[in-house]
Amino acid sequence: MKKISLTLLVATFGFSATTFAQYAGDALRFSQTNYGSNARFKAMGNAQVGVGGDMSSMSANPAGLGLMTKSDFSLTPEFNSANAQSTFLGEQSDNSRLKLNFNQIGAAFYLPMFTSSKRKPGSDEIISFVFGLGYNRNNDFNIENYHSGTNYSNSINNYFAELGGSTTPNTLPTDGERRLARPAFDDYNINYDATNAKYTSGINTKEGVLQSRNDRKSGGTSEFNISSALNLGNQLYFGLSLGIVSVRYRSEASYEENGWANRYNDKGVQLADVKYNSFYNQTQETRGSGVNLKLGVMYKPAPFFRVGATLHTPSWIQITDSYTEGLDNTKTQDGSAYSQIYDFEYAITTPLKASLGTSFIIGNSAIISADVDYVDYSMINFSRSAAAEQTLNIDVNTINKNNKEVRDKYTGAMNYRVGGEYKINQFSVRMGYGLNGSPYKNDGSGYFDTQIYSGGLGYRFGDYYLDLTYQQVKNKTNYSTYTLSDNSHPVATFANTFNNTFLTFGVKF
Repeated sequence: MKKISLTLLVATFGFSATTFAQYAGDALRFSQTNYGSNARFKAMGNAQVGVGGDMSSMSANPAGLGLMTKSDFSLTPEFNSANAQSTFLGEQSDNSRLKLNFNQIGAAFYLPMFTSSKRKPGSDEIISFVFGLGYNRNNDFNIENYHSGTNYSNSINNYFAELGGSTTPNTLPTDGERRLARPAFDDYNINYDATNAKYTSGINTKEGVLQSRNDRKSGGTSEFNISSALNLGNQLYFGLSLGIVSVRYRSEASYEENGWANRYNDKGVQLADVKYNSFYNQTQETRGSGVNLKLGVMYKPAPFFRVGATLHTPSWIQITDSYTEGLDNTKTQDGSAYSQIYDFEYAITTPLKASLGTSFIIGNSAIISADVDYVDYSMINFSRSAAAEQTLNIDVNTINKNNKEVRDKYTGAMNYRVGGEYKINQFSVRMGYGLNGSPYKNDGSGYFDTQIYSGGLGYRFGDYYLDLTYQQVKNKTNYSTYTLSDNSHPVATFANTFNNTFLTFGVKF
């Protein structure tokens, strides 16, 4: 069991109280993947389902491999710059993080099957078979968020006081959902009111409480695809990919409060006020692996027009999660430090994704492509992991709670992509745009949509090619470290911008 703070959907609907054993946000994070591709298609907004003839088809629409007429090898490093601008209690902050990653590598092997030179192939004859192996990174979690401001209304210790309930100090729990009340009481951050049988915050909010939080996230999701495709009559194409999924996520968060504490002893006698400095620290390490399948078809009714469809099965992923949380009051008089580790193993099934795409070739020098996806995030499902089954370490209550939260919070979403490429001799100019719809219920305004802008250049020299792409991804998130029973809480809003650069080197053979 663990506790992490929820991302709060402020703009469009009410707040949810902070909950324990909350994994639904992680499952959503691991389900929001983009099609892996090289720099060429990233420049075209990743609109590739109806294009084909490229290594990137292994991840998007494997039928597109059938349009290849040569074997191909490519690799793509990427440089990422993540910037988060926050607003919290009227104060603004800005934070950036840089990262170098390896985005894509793969090879596809073209095998001609139709050898007759005396006649044209029939529509049902196999022209070629293509087999491919490729790795791609399809989601990136690297970002660092910071926010800070002065709160004159409440403190996180109000939340710890509510956790204490009416339990007397000597029976406060040291484990379970109310566990943080114990160290908060021991360090005088909350006081017990014996007359009214409840706990109160010992913090003087009238003087103002300086609250700040730093979140540092890293990791990503990736796939290794084993793909194949058939070309029937240079008109109809079928493809299949087996994806081996890898998940790695790490989060380090430190919430800090500074202010004045009103202290009372066990008999209710007020002691001298002290200046306090308190930290609430959280660390999460999550790893997982799984599999999925991709089925694709493409049809070319005319040389200048293509249409494609692909169905991505859910990914079946086994997850191992280790979560540590603690209170550190060692910088406060008579303060101490507390921490506890919670390990949990579970399995998730991500949503199925269905995509349609089309492309038009204009005068052999330009191409315009467009895609649409549908993903129902309410179909995310938690279940017992294989490891938990073997050890009988099964937390059914946590699994059921998170499945309910998925159904309550998430819904279906549409993703749209459009792109274009114009060739001038050996050079190519590309542009694209994508919109990933919000996965949250009641977000009719699209506040939590993700927008993707891209552009790039390509150069061909013989069988070699170089592609350079710049991509900008923008989204918004809202966050609160705690929520009180009366729904009051301090909320930080973030405008996130990811500036990514991709460079692909490839060779056809």
